[in-house]
Amino acid sequence: MSQKALLLEEVGKPLVLLVKVLVAGLNPHDQRTRDAGLFVTSMPYVLASDLVGEVVTVGTGEYSAKFTLGERVFGHTFAEGGFHNDFNGAQQYALVDARFVGRVASSGLSNDEASTIPVIVLAGFIALFASSSHGLPLPFSPEVKSFDFASVTLLVIGGGSNTRRALGVAALSNTKKGTLITLRRPDGDFDTARIGSKSAGYKRRLMLGVSPVHPDVTMGSFEVIKGLNADAINKALDQYRDGKGAKMNIHPWE
Repeated sequence: MSQKALLLEEVGKPLVLLVKVLVAGLNPHDQRTRDAGLFVTSMPYVLASDLVGEVVTVGTGEYSAKFTLGERVFGHTFAEGGFHNDFNGAQQYALVDARFVGRVASSGLSNDEASTIPVIVLAGFIALFASSSHGLPLPFSPEVKSFDFASVTLLVIGGGSNTRRALGVAALSNTKKGTLITLRRPDGDFDTARIGSKSAGYKRRLMLGVSPVHPDVTMGSFEVIKGLNADAINKALDQYRDGKGAKMNIHPWE
C-alpha cells in the first residue's frame, strides 16, 4: 500500500524573506567551493553568495515587516550559523535575512550592479573589524567612544578600484579623514596603441566613474549567464581558476 503525504519539514522563522532570485553573483571563492569544498557544510551544495531578488513572501518580525511584496532587495547569502542551501543564490527561489539586505530601488543601481556589492563590502568589514584581522571596534559598539582612532593608520591597496568599498566601510568607523593616493606614470606619454590617438582632442584626466543613468558611457563590470546552465557556470568557474575571470552574474529565470 502507498500513500501521498504533505510533510512539514521546518517551522517558519522570523526575520526571513522569501525572494525570487533575479541575479546570483559568482565570485572567485565559488571556484574554490567547487574544487576544494570551501564553505561547504553538506552536499549537494548551492553556489553563489551575492544575490538580488524580488520579495514574494514576508516573514514575521520587525525587520521583515519593513519590506513589501514585489520589492527588489540585494544582500549576501550568509545565514545565521553559517552557509545554508536555502539562502544561497544559484536557484530560482531563496531565503534572505531581512536584517542584512538593502533595497535596490534606493541604491540607484540596476539589479546586476547591486549584486556586485555584498561580498566586497563583507570582505572589507571582516578585514577591518573581525578579531582575527585588524580588530577595530565595530561602529555601533560601546568601545568606539574610547578607542583612539587617531593612532591608527590604514593602507588600502586598490582603494581606487577593486577594494574601494573598504574605504567606505572604514569611514563608518570614525570621522577621521583619509587620503586617497593613486599611482600613475611620473612622466612621459601613455601608450597610444592602447588608448588611441588624441585626434579627438581629449585631454588627460585622472577619472574613474560608473553611471547607472548613462550605461552607454560606463564600462561594464560583469558578464551574464542566462539560466541555471551548468556548463556555462563551470566554464566561468574555470576562468576564475585560471586567473582570467570577470564578475559573472547568473539570471536564473532567463
